[in-house]
Amino acid sequence: MRNSAFILAFLAVATYAAAQSPTIGSSDPQSQTIRRPRPEQSPIENPGAIIDLDGTWDAKVGGVFNAQVLTVKFEHNGSTLSGFDMTAGIAQPGMKVFTAEYFGQKSFTGKIYVGPRNGYADYTITLIDPDTFTNSKGQTFHRTSPPKLHDIPCDPANSFHVVNAGARARADVAADAGDWVSSFCWISLSASMGNPEGQYLTAGFLIQAKGTEKNFPLAFEWMVKSAEQGWLEAEDALSTMYELGRGTEKNPERAAYWRGKAEQAKAEQKQQEAIDSFLKNRLPPPHPMTPWEACDMSKYSWDHLGQTRSIMQYKADCAKQAHEHQ
Repeated sequence: MRNSAFILAFLAVATYAAAQSPTIGSSDPQSQTIRRPRPEQSPIENPGAIIDLDGTWDAKVGGVFNAQVLTVKFEHNGSTLSGFDMTAGIAQPGMKVFTAEYFGQKSFTGKIYVGPRNGYADYTITLIDPDTFTNSKGQTFHRTSPPKLHDIPCDPANSFHVVNAGARARADVAADAGDWVSSFCWISLSASMGNPEGQYLTAGFLIQAKGTEKNFPLAFEWMVKSAEQGWLEAEDALSTMYELGRGTEKNPERAAYWRGKAEQAKAEQKQQEAIDSFLKNRLPPPHPMTPWEACDMSKYSWDHLGQTRSIMQYKADCAKQAHEHQ
């Protein structure tokens, strides 16, 4: 799924600006993510509801040393669903390898091409949610292309069992189309799953009255939930809401507390960026790194930036990493 760059770009400045506005609205809309907690993945409870499977899907297979990503592209033509192998590095990319009749079943069987010698074999697909399916081999595929606008209805009960990534992707698609009502519905669903970014964005929608009525008190509640999970932008915005009394009473002490949390997070972010930049610009070794060398490289970068730790701790950590990757 793509990230919510469009929504974030819109709300990053707008949330702060609106928090300083003297106008306080009211209303009460309903509210994963991501990173979960992920709801129990159970079969879709919409018999007969046809989920649009068009687009690309990936599955990671193999182990640590022989990992591979399988890619399939589905296309609908009436009730006929065709699958094309788009896996990187194959001899005939785009070859049609699967066909089935799909009428909205949670599980359906088609034919898959297994090679010139064996021809076609049965291949069963079982939908877990609108963006995940498993196959006869026990492989799990996830949708990697954006879903279509309004491919499924957004409802507070989440009857299609959409997980956070799917809710966020649909919020992006709706926002790109200017459908802020749908975008808010999907974002608030993400917030209700416990995702801190979804909670922050839900607060932003409520402050900006995008797809819903303006509601500072409810926005404050979602901003608190997000900030308490360490979302930097929420910590920053929450300090402003406490400072100006937007959605809550003015509280200089709480404003200073959350401002300090935000500043600390920004400093840690800069430090991590410096580490990443250092590692990126360092010349790679002339041979693939062993786990021990990779660990030692990390040690060197931390020492270079002044973040020292005990040699004994380094040895213990590196030994553990090397053992786990043997």
